[in-house]
Amino acid sequence: DDVSDVSGGSSDVSGSIIGVKEEEPYSMVSLGGGPGFDYVGAALAASFSSYTSSSITPTIKATILDYEEGWGDLVTAMANSTSQILHNNNNNQHSNQQTTTTTTPNENENNPPLQCTWGGKCDITKSIHDESNTAVLALVDTARLWTCQYCVAENANSLRDSDFVFWRELFRRAPAGCLFVLSEVHPRVWPEFYRSIEGMMEDCGSSGYNMAVGFNKNGRQMLLRKSSRLMDGGEDGEDGEKVVGSGVLISDKDRRLVEKFDELGRYHERKIQSGWQRQAPKGRGGDD
Repeated sequence: DDVSDVSGGSSDVSGSIIGVKEEEPYSMVSLGGGPGFDYVGAALAASFSSYTSSSITPTIKATILDYEEGWGDLVTAMANSTSQILHNNNNNQHSNQQTTTTTTPNENENNPPLQCTWGGKCDITKSIHDESNTAVLALVDTARLWTCQYCVAENANSLRDSDFVFWRELFRRAPAGCLFVLSEVHPRVWPEFYRSIEGMMEDCGSSGYNMAVGFNKNGRQMLLRKSSRLMDGGEDGEDGEKVVGSGVLISDKDRRLVEKFDELGRYHERKIQSGWQRQAPKGRGGDD
């Protein structure tokens, strides 16, 4: 439901995939995505939906990017294994259906084609026009879903120093309808990120676009969706969302979460300033 609030009514990411015309590949990009777990999740969701939906799930075309280029071989292995397992399971499902029906369905009728490739290096602390982000720039006009897991906090200082230039440029360039899912272990990183989005939308002025912002229940995912203001029904957005600043859509519930996350961040800073340090993990089976 959290993704539904931001993505425009889809019950989950798989719902937005099913909404695409079947001749159009659903293009997703995973930033810091080695060895390809985001792709596996999307492939599982699409495969599951193909059992219950009468429509044919379109091709999922995933590209995995990472700062560490050594992930390439593992991404290829993950893609091959996922495709083999899910296609075998789907074919077994269709075989079971054939024993109970009088007609023989096409073996690949609801079998979503799966594509996953290693796209090379990316660096979320630099401009998308930087040489290290050549692959990002090549995908920004066509990708429908961008995921980023556990990269924001570990690069917090560099992101701040760069004024979040990567994300500002990515959000500006992405087409309307594009969905972004960012994950972190703790929600205290989101308020500063959210304020950078407000600043970006103010810089854009009357660009005709909105950015809807939401969070899942535990705050570990930040969900964003870019849309045209015509898609959202005017300046007031939809479903109780309010326009903040210039084109930022956020519900009262999510606004309160931003304030809560901000307080968590201040509390954490006070602990650090008072001398708190994270204890090293103890060894197994003894008092090391």
